[in-house]
Amino acid sequence: MSSSSKTAHVEQSSASKPPFLTPGEVMSNVLWSWKMGCAQFFMHKGVQEADMVKKIAWGMQDPCIQDWYLTNQEEIDAMSFKEYMMEQCNIWLPLGWADLVRCKMLASTQGQWPFNEWAIDVQSQNTLLHGTTLHLPDINILYHLESHMNAKLAVDYHAEGVEKEDLHKWIEKVRILDEKCMRYLARQKEAVEVAL
Repeated sequence: MSSSSKTAHVEQSSASKPPFLTPGEVMSNVLWSWKMGCAQFFMHKGVQEADMVKKIAWGMQDPCIQDWYLTNQEEIDAMSFKEYMMEQCNIWLPLGWADLVRCKMLASTQGQWPFNEWAIDVQSQNTLLHGTTLHLPDINILYHLESHMNAKLAVDYHAEGVEKEDLHKWIEKVRILDEKCMRYLARQKEAVEVAL
């Protein structure tokens, strides 16, 4: 609920400078970037927990957010950074935002995407749910990717018997299989074109 129709974004000139949240509609991925930019700033500057919120709050540039902060400054400055971020999500993101992110994530299928790109997208959406009860553990992400990969890759995957271990190692093994499958399909397509 912002004063502008464009999407807000985060700007930060260096990790040792506080980030800026530009005017516009605040999305969950933007708040995640804001949180990460703030965390970098806190780490590089050694900001104490009691001072964290007041050190970054002035970087919120949207007039509606500034008004919210100025109206409630004493209360907001007294919050822990975690409480402040939860309050940001509660106020500026649409009701049920986490459910929407999770539904989008769980409805996704590989389709024609390269497996690795799709896996990164799914993991990125899950990252937005970090700190909520809807965040999925790695094994659930693995099961989602396994059950929603495209049919051609699934045949090779099951024939290969890829071991389900660490999510990142598993994704790498499946990525290699997917690239092999894509090369085979490209050769088939090329052979058909040559034959015509």
